[in-house]
Amino acid sequence: MIFRDLLKLEHDNAGNISRDALKILLTKTPEDVIEQFYADHGRKEEFQEQYDDLNISNIKWENQNLNYSELSQLYIYPEFNQWVETCKFRCKNVSDNNWAKIQNSVDVIAYWEKKHTWTRPIVVIKCPLGILRLVEGHTRLGTLRGLVEAGMVSKTVVHAVWVGNAHISKAL
Repeated sequence: MIFRDLLKLEHDNAGNISRDALKILLTKTPEDVIEQFYADHGRKEEFQEQYDDLNISNIKWENQNLNYSELSQLYIYPEFNQWVETCKFRCKNVSDNNWAKIQNSVDVIAYWEKKHTWTRPIVVIKCPLGILRLVEGHTRLGTLRGLVEAGMVSKTVVHAVWVGNAHISKAL
């Protein structure tokens, strides 16, 4: 299955693709990746521009733990860079008594405060030459960057990441 084939699948009024249909078609894909990447973003123009010819049936997904140094090297699609920076900026002023500046749900804020990481893995694709490309998790990555700069999260903490090994023919 090619990423652009997602446009043909059943979806709701908001454009979210049926998770059940995706689970049947992509049996080797983790449910978390199906939800975050294909179901939520498969019909969005900016994702189709990036991944339209990507063979998603052949991607091998692995859950890995990466540290801040590794995550700071992620390639970010230029159209999404400003959002990552916005999330980073709003988190740079978090202090021990004001984690709410993360500006997220109460549960997410509490998780960051307690565990110093995100509640679910971000999604990246390993491109040629070993470059890791951020697919989904721009808010989470920006939050992490801001919290590290604020000194609230150590650079040595590891964070869960879904890493997909795929061939991307489009230039970064």
